[in-house]
Amino acid sequence: MNPRKKRLTVKDRDFAEAFKVEVIYWKTVIRIVYGGDRTEEYRHHPNGGGLVAETARVASSAFVDVRAMVAGKAKVLDSARILDTAGVTENAIISGNAVVAGSALVAGNAHVSENAQVSGGSRS
Repeated sequence: MNPRKKRLTVKDRDFAEAFKVEVIYWKTVIRIVYGGDRTEEYRHHPNGGGLVAETARVASSAFVDVRAMVAGKAKVLDSARILDTAGVTENAIISGNAVVAGSALVAGNAHVSENAQVSGGSRS
């Protein structure tokens, strides 16, 4: 088994026999084609399993929840956390101990830092 490959298992024996779950974070797992020639490729972040675009930058110390997404040229730095179904895109920067949660979307040139929290259906 590849040393970078983590196999997640479920304790329930019947369920585990029926489904094998793997989070693959060292290669592209999703490619989105936006009409024409524009595509965006995503991989799973090793800390949380969320999707991170190949064009985005997420620190290994940051957390991206399994249903969250970081797209575009966004940056998630330090110990920042992207939780639930939240998204960070375009040129947004999340840093420090900031948290983006719920179904919030942080986009454009927004900066969320220190101990700030953006949550719910917020857009910034």
